[in-house]
Amino acid sequence: MSGASSPTVALPHPKDRHPLFGDAKAIDPSRPTQTEYQLAQELGPIYELMFGPDYRLLVVTGTELAQEVWDETRFEKHVAAPLERLREVTGDGLFMAYSSEPVWGIAHRILTPGFVKPAMAIYHDAMVASIESMFEYWQGAGARPRVNLTQDLNSLTFELIGRAGFSTSFSAFAHGGDADLHPFLTQLNRAMWWISTVSNSTPMERVRLERQHGQQYKDDLVALHEYGLELAGTRAAEPRQGSKDLLDLMLTTVDPDTGEKLPAENIAYQVVSFLLAGQETTAGTLGFALHYLMQQPEIADRVRAEVQEVCGDSPIAYEQVAKLRYTRCVVDETLRLWPSAPGYFRAARADTELGGCWPVREGEPIFVLTLGLHRNEDWHDPLTFDPDRFLPGRDKGPYRPFGVGPRACIGRQFALHEAVLTLALATRRYNFVPDSDYTLAVHEQLTLKPENLYATLEHRVS
Repeated sequence: MSGASSPTVALPHPKDRHPLFGDAKAIDPSRPTQTEYQLAQELGPIYELMFGPDYRLLVVTGTELAQEVWDETRFEKHVAAPLERLREVTGDGLFMAYSSEPVWGIAHRILTPGFVKPAMAIYHDAMVASIESMFEYWQGAGARPRVNLTQDLNSLTFELIGRAGFSTSFSAFAHGGDADLHPFLTQLNRAMWWISTVSNSTPMERVRLERQHGQQYKDDLVALHEYGLELAGTRAAEPRQGSKDLLDLMLTTVDPDTGEKLPAENIAYQVVSFLLAGQETTAGTLGFALHYLMQQPEIADRVRAEVQEVCGDSPIAYEQVAKLRYTRCVVDETLRLWPSAPGYFRAARADTELGGCWPVREGEPIFVLTLGLHRNEDWHDPLTFDPDRFLPGRDKGPYRPFGVGPRACIGRQFALHEAVLTLALATRRYNFVPDSDYTLAVHEQLTLKPENLYATLEHRVS
């Protein structure tokens, strides 16, 4: 009937809900979003999770529902409970700042010029040098080494964001194992483990974790922030000439709207934020991409053929990266099947309904599970790795690996340039031979990456 209110429909939820802990036991704390994806297969394109009697989380994987949640007039980015803990690491840096915090707008306006596509020309040579440092490390491991891709790609992306964003080398490949990693990366890895584990644990488990690891976590938080302050302070005392990297932008640029500069405390948090986001996410993307190239060597051959056609045997120039269109399709398909950020939180700006029948309260968290959205029925043969689906003219389903709206990932162009460049250089130089008994296992620590991914390298170029 015209003008009549729509009926309210109860949301699906996991079985065996506990009266106090809700659905906590339905989620595997070591792989929470992978569990949520499995639940979506059972419960449908929207369902609810209860964590205690008062905290409800809506999980969305359906295209039409996600499109509603993307509407900025009705919904906005939400810093949900798990991300509140991440703010202990990143503070009011860009990724975890509340939209209502004035410093977010100031930082976004100051830093946006550092992430537009033309800015990649400034970072390109530093990216190439970082990738070459990984190749040199591999070269030192012997003629046909078996390498730990999971670890080495993390070291690569850490070194790369350091050199390109902050003109700082972390000597990431001067290591012989985890014990020799740069202290910042060790502290960051521990902090991320703590946040991921505690966020998906029961209250009793949190008490045990606090007793065993709480002080170490607090010490790591202090060390990470002090490193950001030290890096910014050293640059401020010795300004660089020439092209500006991200640190220069933060230290010297005045916000055009307010006339303000970023305060020192915020710059330190921005440094930590970029070193975290800049290495954790792209390392996972590269790991998944190389896994699929090893499983489907005909795709790797197509990447090599494209690199040869566009670049020959010469160094890959900045302007050539955009011409590596099939290699970009490989990256896009990797991000579809295994988005390194497996979802993002939104919240209603006012009381509303989803799908015309599911009530949502103002401020209530909604988790758009990209891991499920990118694999829903609107994609043809969604579980197959097929870069061709991103060629021009092909039908596509929902695709939002970098989030939506004004709070979408500011580093999108940086990550894509870095990933395409790395795959092009790596496949041109090496054949990657997988371990014959390896089955893909996915490590989850807020982001996704292959677990214990190794490859034997066969050198292709002298």
